Parts: sequence; C-alpha cells; structure tokens
Amino acid sequence: MKKSTIFLIILVAIFFTSTLYLLNKESNKSKSISPTKQNEINPVETMPPTIIPTDSINSEKGTVTGNLCYPSEGIPPGTIVAKNISTGETFTQKYDGTAVDPSSKFSFPLSPGIYHFKFEVGSGGSAGYYNKCAKTMTSADCTPDENHQHLDVLVESDQTTSEISLCDFYYTSDQETMMKSTF
Repeated sequence: MKKSTIFLIILVAIFFTSTLYLLNKESNKSKSISPTKQNEINPVETMPPTIIPTDSINSEKGTVTGNLCYPSEGIPPGTIVAKNISTGETFTQKYDGTAVDPSSKFSFPLSPGIYHFKFEVGSGGSAGYYNKCAKTMTSADCTPDENHQHLDVLVESDQTTSEISLCDFYYTSDQETMMKSTF
C-alpha cells in the first residue's frame, strides 16, 4: 500500500507539472501571435519615381577626347582624372593599358564646366598632366616651371573638346610638387 501511495503521488505531481508546462507554453504562444504596437505596420506615403529620359542626360554632357602618353613602349594601366575646378569634384575613368602603342586615345563624357586633367599610373605612381609642355613636348616648352601649370579645359553641352594630351611626365621634383598641390 505504501508503494502505491508513493506511486500515486508521483503520478499526480507529473500530471500537474505537465499541465502547468502546457498552459505556460500555450500562454507564450498566444502572446507572440497577438499584435502589438511594435508589430504594426504603418503605411508610408511614397512619391512616384521621377523618370528622366536618357536623351536629356546625355545631351547635357560634353566630351573630352585626347591622347594618353607614357615614356615607354606601352602605356601601363591607370586612371584618367578630371577635376572640376569650380566645385573641386573629381571624376575618374579607368584605362586598361596597351602593350606596344606609346600613345592611346581616350574619350571622357563630363558635365559642363572647367576641368584640369591628369593620367595617374598605378597607385600613387607618376602622373601625366595636361599643360603647355604636354601640348608640344618640346624641351623649350618643358623646361620653364610656368609651362607645367595646369591648362583649363572647357566642357560644354553637346560639344567635343579634343586634342587634350595627358603626356607631361617630364618634370622636376619641384614642378611635380607644384602640379600635385594645385590639382
């Protein structure tokens, strides 16, 4: 009899424990399903998208074309950099390089403005600038410091500005410092 009483007490305890467990689980389940203010989704008023025809975007831009040079048989990979001198904003265009050709053409579409240009070779390497020296590449034009000052390039809507040579890699360390600081 003693054994059956102990067995009955254990059975009742298991029953009450499991009942409490199931009630608690059911209570938590209903809490997670019921909506709260945190779970509510408020509709947000959205603006319709603005559609700008690509023709109008392209027609606002002008194009700069010219040559890339490098003092070697080929031109290494690099970056053409255009800086709007009014806003200070810079624009870049990657160049993959050529194996044999010592000069290569580029075409760079830009918004209207006045720009300075350079061709950077590698990361932090040398740069070929557009200036009076780059236009002629004669020693008379490449010796004086003032001929290493950046030349302004005017970009106008729907116009092509051509013959911009990014070829001045021939400068002293003082001239290079001046060109880097004024770019």
